[in-house]
Amino acid sequence: MCSRHQPDTAPGLAARSYDFVIGFDHCASRAFVMTRDRPNELAAWRFARWQDVAQRTSRRPDAAPLAWRPCFSREAYSRRIERISGYLHAGDIYQANLSARFVAARPDGFDPVAAYLRLRALSPNPFGAFLDLGAGRTLLSASPERFVHLDSNGLIETRPIKGTAPRFVDPQRDRGAANMLAASGKDWSENLMICDLLRNDLATVSVAGSVRVPQVAQIERFASVWHLVSVVEARLKPGCDAVDLLAAVVPGGSITGAPKKRAAEIIDELEDSRRGAMFGTVFRIGTDGALDSSIIIRSMLADKAAITARAGGGIVAESEADAEYAEMRAKIAPLLDATGTLELSG
Repeated sequence: MCSRHQPDTAPGLAARSYDFVIGFDHCASRAFVMTRDRPNELAAWRFARWQDVAQRTSRRPDAAPLAWRPCFSREAYSRRIERISGYLHAGDIYQANLSARFVAARPDGFDPVAAYLRLRALSPNPFGAFLDLGAGRTLLSASPERFVHLDSNGLIETRPIKGTAPRFVDPQRDRGAANMLAASGKDWSENLMICDLLRNDLATVSVAGSVRVPQVAQIERFASVWHLVSVVEARLKPGCDAVDLLAAVVPGGSITGAPKKRAAEIIDELEDSRRGAMFGTVFRIGTDGALDSSIIIRSMLADKAAITARAGGGIVAESEADAEYAEMRAKIAPLLDATGTLELSG
């Protein structure tokens, strides 16, 4: 799709082949290394050299705090929601995922690794990622959302997230927030629409009749928020592979809307810049053809001059501007709190 905005600084695709991988089994509290011989370099030598470097590496310094500022006002965010509401009532779309951008100047001596370690410590979500994109650009992600997973036998799973409520230290208040989210008709509506969109996307590369939805809008607990999560499964069609699967589902329905193409056009019209890497996907494809991937949310993109973050939510006919603004702020809060402060109230 053509965009009215200037190109983003991050590359459209960054792909690498790795033959030295350090893995962590958090359930068993174990780490392991996978590697292989290279020409004139045995795998055992490479492992021994890594052990030596790991033992001599000192602890990373604390990350310099970032001074975040929103690139919008609360009133501007509400006006965008009103515009989307107009499209909804006109029948153009059923849902659009509106996002807001936050920016911080990159301080001297900014250490992206230290910032990522702090983010992971305070927001330990299951699909975190640190990617060096070259030319001083780095992606720091604490994503909770799986995009698509494909195992070596051709089984597909996607876990769309729609519906968010903040966590609380007080157990009674925390459980109350979860119960309110589970009973929210608006959030169920969001989730069901995206489930249906993903069913249609997967059907284009799946065995006929294999698409199923074993879980619909169930409450799941994360470090700082509650989410409604659904599960859609399918079996990959013979002759298709992981790349075909990605091509069928990118961009993710949970961060665009439905119908996807029209929702993406409206997003480009209303948001103040291209999303770039934000709301894209981090993926891994193995030599056995298996794939796992995440949606790039709860993430920061650092370049030589600035650090950018985004958060948003699905807007449907039942949406209320104040509630949508509060949900967006609940999503972005752990990211901003882990790395700095918000200069303006937004």
